[in-house]
Amino acid sequence: MLGNAGDGGCDLGLSAHNTIGVGDAENDHSLLDVCEIGVAVANAVDVIHASADVRLELPDGQGVAELLRGPVLRGRAHVHPRRWQLTLGTGEDGKPVTLPASQLNVAVCGATGAGKSYMAGLICEQLIAMGYSVVVSDPEGDHVGLGELRNVLVMGGREHRLADPAEVVRLLRYATVVVDLSHLDQAGRVVWSAGLASEVEAERTQTGRPQWVVIDEAHEPIGREGAALSVFDPTAKGYLLVTWQPQDLAAGALASLDAVIALGSPHPPSHLVELTAAVADAPRAQVAELLEGPTGRAVLARREHPGRLLEFTLARRITPHLRHEHKYEQFGLETDRQFYFQTDRDNQTGKTAANLSELEHELGICDSDVLRHHCPSHDFSRWITDVFHDRQLAASVAAAETQISADSPSAVVEGARLALIAVLQARHAS
Repeated sequence: MLGNAGDGGCDLGLSAHNTIGVGDAENDHSLLDVCEIGVAVANAVDVIHASADVRLELPDGQGVAELLRGPVLRGRAHVHPRRWQLTLGTGEDGKPVTLPASQLNVAVCGATGAGKSYMAGLICEQLIAMGYSVVVSDPEGDHVGLGELRNVLVMGGREHRLADPAEVVRLLRYATVVVDLSHLDQAGRVVWSAGLASEVEAERTQTGRPQWVVIDEAHEPIGREGAALSVFDPTAKGYLLVTWQPQDLAAGALASLDAVIALGSPHPPSHLVELTAAVADAPRAQVAELLEGPTGRAVLARREHPGRLLEFTLARRITPHLRHEHKYEQFGLETDRQFYFQTDRDNQTGKTAANLSELEHELGICDSDVLRHHCPSHDFSRWITDVFHDRQLAASVAAAETQISADSPSAVVEGARLALIAVLQARHAS
């Protein structure tokens, strides 16, 4: 017997979101409401026909046989029930902008700082509230705030034990799991993510759970040469891919996208404009115009609505969102990801920076030779890009770095030092 849909499970260890209810009379209302898809046979009463997601052409058992042989169960047709919808924000007309909560693949893309993790968290909050089973691969610890919700476990990071992928999948029977990989280096994240992908795909084949797989920094595990490509099955639907580099996603992942949520910013990246225009089958210039502006706005593009672009303001979240740059201000990086200061190729100063505040402090007191060594190679800006993925900050730092060469006089070095510090201090006001 089915349990509460809000629990995301039932007495059989399966999920109501993997069920189809078929009815013909008034007493079938509750059955159709609790199931993912409600179906009415041809001879159903009018009120059941009105509320059903699928209406069959044949009556009684013949109708059930029609359903079993039809495209829905074979995965050739995807049904989006009206009662399972995500609210993304408010459109220009003041009406809510919504997106189906199942049976599609979605990409959330935008420039660094535009709100990708915020939007992904907003979607996760609603999926969890509806009782969907969700696993979140969180390489930077941006989604640990979801742990404040009922039936959500956070694993990994500095404060929680990181279970092996098989255990994470077992826990998905009882709860949504957010896997914080921020304490691992890139190689460790690659290995662990590949293991999780294998376990998740096997579980989905057997039980249909989790219904949603959320992958932040998706261009890494399912990029063109990503470690998870061998098991990634985009035809299964239910993938939420979050990335600032959508152009690096594997071709199969890009082709499988049913919707793109593109975050607005003062200077939207060209690859974001191109992807959004391709999914919406809309003019590139129109997309660019809609995306250019302040943050806090987004554009929804869906393949099933060619030429239609919905601009909206992001809805409010109920759980805290902490961008990874600010998280590192508090906790710092693991040893192998810190910045090591040197005066030349062979000599380290013994000083390191575990976060941006420490970088700012050390730049203010380090010897001039440290700047002469690191700035010509753009070591500071490259570290900011590689670790914090903040291209705007990195570009500003790189502009200051170009002022210094290996033989710059002291006056030039000191001027560039002040410029570097000013750039890092300005981030507090952004």
